[in-house]
Amino acid sequence: MKVLKVVMKQCELVRSLEPRGYLGVRLGGCLKLIEHMLLTKSGIERVRVPCDSCVLAKLYRSSFVLGQPVVSPQGWISFLVKDDRQARRVLREHSDSLVSVEELDYRDVVLTPRQMEALKLLAYNGAGVSKIARALGVTKPAAHKLAKRSLEKLAKLHAM
Repeated sequence: MKVLKVVMKQCELVRSLEPRGYLGVRLGGCLKLIEHMLLTKSGIERVRVPCDSCVLAKLYRSSFVLGQPVVSPQGWISFLVKDDRQARRVLREHSDSLVSVEELDYRDVVLTPRQMEALKLLAYNGAGVSKIARALGVTKPAAHKLAKRSLEKLAKLHAM
């Protein structure tokens, strides 16, 4: 399966709130409204608007958006979407709102259960390569490679 990494400009409404973080998005009102949950300097704000021209809203309606959208320091919204005919059509129609579209293989961005376990050991237990190797029953070089690949995938996802 192929996925597309889409980077788009924020709509005027979202940009006017000067978000520091993008906490989530959902569709509501029979898919006619899009609701953004933003972290702003005044706290968490929920913005619910009709978004007929929003690329993200149209992709939510017509294809599979994977994970949560991320707002970059430049103010761009980036997200992953399943590469299919509907997604390509929406992206073609709204090319003026897009910064970039990059084709990726899902294996480059989806963590395997073993990679997730290695990351949990790293993050929650502060485990080193030796402890990861013991916990997963692999050699130290294999544990190092597993942790490195996991971190590379995370970096690719969050460097959007």
